[in-house]
Amino acid sequence: MANQSTTTFLTGSTGFIGQYVLRGLLDGGQRVVVLLRGPAAQSRLRLAALLAPLGVDVARHINEGHLTIMEGTLPDALPAVTVGRVDRIVHSAACLQTVNADPGEPFATNVEGVKTLARWADAHDVPVFHFVSTAYTCGRDMALAREVFHTPQPRFVTDYELSKWQAEEFLLNWAKRSGRRLTILRPALVVGDSATGFTTQYGGFYQVARVVEMMAEFFSDQRHTGELCLPVRIEADPSGSQNFVPVDYVARAIVEIVARDSNTHQIYHLTNPAPPSNDEVRCWLEGYYQIHGGHFVDRVDPSTSESLAERMFLEMNDVILQQFKFVPEFDCTHTTEVLRGTGVSFPALDRAMAFRLLDYARDHKWGRQRKAAAS
Repeated sequence: MANQSTTTFLTGSTGFIGQYVLRGLLDGGQRVVVLLRGPAAQSRLRLAALLAPLGVDVARHINEGHLTIMEGTLPDALPAVTVGRVDRIVHSAACLQTVNADPGEPFATNVEGVKTLARWADAHDVPVFHFVSTAYTCGRDMALAREVFHTPQPRFVTDYELSKWQAEEFLLNWAKRSGRRLTILRPALVVGDSATGFTTQYGGFYQVARVVEMMAEFFSDQRHTGELCLPVRIEADPSGSQNFVPVDYVARAIVEIVARDSNTHQIYHLTNPAPPSNDEVRCWLEGYYQIHGGHFVDRVDPSTSESLAERMFLEMNDVILQQFKFVPEFDCTHTTEVLRGTGVSFPALDRAMAFRLLDYARDHKWGRQRKAAAS
């Protein structure tokens, strides 16, 4: 095995954030043990295929002893460590399901999985636990969300947000009781790579954009010259902000914070310090698809929809539109302090970046191309 100074146990390495975090940890010279569903040979091939676009040679890192695969799934019991001492856990695995449609999810993975991992940390005397949560454990009624645990329980729009809040509550009580050091890392609405647009996750911003694209295609016969007019009322404040954060920034921040275990017992918001407004996002989407007609109103009664385009927009978005209505601002004092002097800065999320994100999504058929290759 390579003689790295620390060993990090990482969950969620095949997830969007986890892929970037794994790359950052390996680039930083850390020895990493990843938890993957068995059989290990198939999981190794899948991990290699997922990380190849990020420039990570999984086979080389395994052969050189930098990377070890451990078979297991959460929330099931995990096997014992066979690679020596583990210095820290970085838990980025999560179920992103927004509502409890399948039995037990997202609570089985996001809450019971955390409990399983905490028991494993106790059994193996792992002193440090870094938990990737979400900025929206603040609920959707809070004007300014601070980097603290939010109590009493806020009002949530999705079961995903509630499950992450419950996981935070459990971990804070567990860390206090067990003496473990805990860091909670809260990304906001994660989008693709700021430079390349690369993404493997097509929720949130992408779901809204995909609906706009489908509408533009459906009504394309009405596009005679110039832009296409699609009258759509959007129930939201145009000045409200959308806290989009590129995945490369989120991962770089996580890796920097993880490397500074002295900064544990803290909560960090990995959020956009200057998020685009709802109206800016509207302008980006309309500009990209060469349409116009979207406008914000205080309230929309679906039974009085003014156009077929509006009815389509309302029916296809549903829960996603809630993110335009509830737009908390995020304090990021702790994050600013810990990243000062590290060279990690937030990239400008502007029209040009938005177009890169959309170009990548369209070129890769909104993730369908990737799913077909994996099947």
